[in-house]
This record gives sequence, C-alpha cells and structure tokens, in this order.
Amino acid sequence: MKKTQRIPQAPIEHMPELAEFLSQFQVHFIRRKNRHAAERYLTGLLTEHPNMNCDTLATVVPHTNEQSLQGLLTTLAWDENALNQQRVNVMRALRTEGNGVLLFDSIDSPKQGQASVGVAR
Repeated sequence: MKKTQRIPQAPIEHMPELAEFLSQFQVHFIRRKNRHAAERYLTGLLTEHPNMNCDTLATVVPHTNEQSLQGLLTTLAWDENALNQQRVNVMRALRTEGNGVLLFDSIDSPKQGQASVGVAR
C-alpha cells in the first residue's frame, strides 16, 4: 500500500486513484449527488489545506459548495456503520510493508463558553 500524500490543492478533475478506491463503496451512496459529495469531500481532505471543515474545503475544492459537503455529513441518507465496516474490511485486506497501524482521530471540539453551537460538553 502506498503512503497517502497530501496534494497542494484540489484538482478540478477527479483523481483516478481516489475514484477507483471509492468505486467499491458506491453501494452506500445510491444517488449520484451523494457519491459526488463524498468524492469532493475526500478530495478536500487530501489537500494541504490547514482547515478541514466544509466551509473552507468548499473554497479550495472545485465543483462543490459548503451546502453539498455539509449535507453529506448531516442530512444525506447513508449507513455510516455499514460503510465503516466495509472500509475496515478493505483496509484489513490490503498488503502492508512491515508493521501497520490503524489510527482513529477524533475531531471532537471541547465546548467553550455558553453558546458553542453543535458542540457537546
């Protein structure tokens, strides 16, 4: 498995390697709009952009907008548990060089003040 490398900016065209990887997960995103949002969101996560949120990613990823990216994470219907299970199965089946580690990174933000919207204590 190749090491994932960050790209300086999101390309206008779809990245063939990402499209190939995501093709196995299409079953979780029945509508083309949902597949497009997922591809654009993940493309943004591969960039060197320092702020990985929907608002800022929408400014650096062509052919998308904040509403589409935010909708993917909040309102579009897809089974995140089934997708995650398939993702883990795919990752476990990949060959690695030497010892491999699967990392989970929490993006939880601590509540600050009395008016932090959408952030649990």
